[in-house]
Amino acid sequence: MNKPTLGSSFVVALGLGGCTTTGTDVPSTESPPMTGESREEIHQAISADLAKLRELDVFFVGGVIRDLPAEATACYFDDIGGLPCPGWEDEVAAADAKLRPSLDKLVEGAVAAVARIDSAYVMNQERVATELAALRSLQIVEIGELITTVAENNPNCYNLPCPDDQAAADEENRLRAAKLDAITKAVAE
Repeated sequence: MNKPTLGSSFVVALGLGGCTTTGTDVPSTESPPMTGESREEIHQAISADLAKLRELDVFFVGGVIRDLPAEATACYFDDIGGLPCPGWEDEVAAADAKLRPSLDKLVEGAVAAVARIDSAYVMNQERVATELAALRSLQIVEIGELITTVAENNPNCYNLPCPDDQAAADEENRLRAAKLDAITKAVAE
């Protein structure tokens, strides 16, 4: 019985990587639409938009959502999601260029909206779930759950959250939910 050599094992391991294509998922040879911006500029703009959305500290923000097969971006990851695998660079660049105006609009609306929240907003979990679902349905960026503050247990209050700490946490959560409400309304306009 022959033992495989290190070289043959290495070649087999490389062939099993995530950057492979299969029959119908072969990237096209079409060029991406020209927007006057380079791939790097578009990538940096998307990264900056996602950073602004994350800085609002309202809900968890993932990467962008592209209409591409999973293997197009399954090789490398950064702050906007998957980077293009070899052979998919043009398709990913085209998807990013197409996505960018929608993301810009979402971020501009969100940033403006949080400056004018309803001070009388009453937190309602069903409403929060509906508003998160509405943002997710836009299919622009991965939207997680509402960020919440939890009051810590305090030994001075029988190892439970003290009433003042609980009230402060509840108010932070109410303000985040009010920001989410304002963002959802702004994006719907």
